[in-house]
Amino acid sequence: KWALAAMGKTKSGIRQPLVELGEDFHQRVTSSLQQGGCLEKPAGEKGVPISNSWPTRTLLMQGHLFDSGLINQALEVIEQRGGDFLIQDFSAQPNDQRTEFNFKRTSSVKLDVMGSDDAALDDIIGRLRTLVDVMESAEGSLTEVPSS
Repeated sequence: KWALAAMGKTKSGIRQPLVELGEDFHQRVTSSLQQGGCLEKPAGEKGVPISNSWPTRTLLMQGHLFDSGLINQALEVIEQRGGDFLIQDFSAQPNDQRTEFNFKRTSSVKLDVMGSDDAALDDIIGRLRTLVDVMESAEGSLTEVPSS
């Protein structure tokens, strides 16, 4: 309701059992509404996605990311847990299908993973580690890249 009032779609104030949105969440919700085009940005304000202010860790994922579908599932985990990601770099080569061995090459992706807070980020990274561990066919690894 706070967001609707901020957009001028309803009166402010709360009916029970709803409670007022805590002030410490106002900026996050406002930025999300602005990013989604639901609320105009003040004149001269640059548009920075809200996730840019979230806790972030850089990860390196390696293995058969595409052959096994690991990359798709990993990005889905991040989104389903309310996180965000930015792919910094990736490396992928086609599999060698010219020989009887059908050699499969590994891929790698370096990405920033963001969570709304430290607990959310820890949860996302824990789930990614579990995913990499259980998808044996991916022969994957997940490494946290130290911040520079």
